[in-house]
Amino acid sequence: MPFEYEEAQFRLELLPGEQLPEVAVAMLEAGYESQPIRELAGLHRPTRRDAGQLFEEALVTVRPDAMSVERAREVVRESPDRCHRRRLGRSV
Repeated sequence: MPFEYEEAQFRLELLPGEQLPEVAVAMLEAGYESQPIRELAGLHRPTRRDAGQLFEEALVTVRPDAMSVERAREVVRESPDRCHRRRLGRSV
């Protein structure tokens, strides 16, 4: 599913606010278009507090059904990108 890993990271608070615009740019590059995605892509180093709701709105464009925390844990655990989690200094 598109952007499943990014949503999982967001749900588990592993995705820093500063990275949300990068995800939004990737959404645009993948062909997803919405006002929240465009707004988010234009932000410069936002915090999760500043951009979290906008990211939630952007996710609806890509993934209409919100992911549960339990599913987010499964997705992150199954991901081969374990070094990214270590870089953030957290484990799941």
